[in-house]
Amino acid sequence: MPYTPNPQHRSAAYASRKTQWIVSLDVEQECYAQAVNEEWLYKDSYWGIRWNQAEEKAEELGTAPDPIGENVQIAKYVSDSHDNWHGYPVAHWGAPWDRPDTNVLRKWFENGYISAPKMSKIIRGKKCTL
Repeated sequence: MPYTPNPQHRSAAYASRKTQWIVSLDVEQECYAQAVNEEWLYKDSYWGIRWNQAEEKAEELGTAPDPIGENVQIAKYVSDSHDNWHGYPVAHWGAPWDRPDTNVLRKWFENGYISAPKMSKIIRGKKCTL
């Protein structure tokens, strides 16, 4: 499944309307590859986080535009009609469609990436850092 980064999520011209990656393109692609390999899939979207083993926490991947205006730690990857994939950071508390499913969250919990209380907050659309 080819991955084609969307330049709108790396352009200051779109920063007031679209989330922006704050990590390198390599990290963006690594996060996608891990999501695919680990099968973090829900409703035709892959969901990614990047775990920092040394600091034992999820890294910030991007920033959301106002009114959220904060750094975020979850990425969503979607495909187009030609099965080309691209991704963008999401604020899981901002919209229900930007929230991973319980099955994805359970896999993150089982891997030690999130705690049970954080999983519950994400499910309920509550703001939390991972």
